[in-house]
Amino acid sequence: MKLKLLLPVALLSCSTAAYAQLPVGNGEEVQTCPASAGYVYSALRKDCIRPSDQNIQLVQADTSGSFIMGGAVIFSDNNKMAEVFIPGPRKALLLKSKGNNTWSKGPYILQKTDKYRLQESGVLIYIQK
Repeated sequence: MKLKLLLPVALLSCSTAAYAQLPVGNGEEVQTCPASAGYVYSALRKDCIRPSDQNIQLVQADTSGSFIMGGAVIFSDNNKMAEVFIPGPRKALLLKSKGNNTWSKGPYILQKTDKYRLQESGVLIYIQK
């Protein structure tokens, strides 16, 4: 009898561990996205998305490392906000339009010239593929 109860509990535990729990809004709500399938929460889309499926793909500007990490950019419908997804301990970056194909917040600036370029404190960190 105990085995019949343990199996569903074990399966439920494994399936919920595959979801990333991200604070949304005021920090009290929690949004879950299947991280094991590459999904993250998009504040702009208010839904789970896969950065690897987005039209604008980014790669690290410094390619001297043995592993090159990538990211992605999406925009609000009116292009007033850009959401940048890059790996690491950072959350997705929400940047506001400053005009002239430039979005920024704090030390981050996203600009479009021939390609999209993301800078942190004046240092180029990602560029469009």
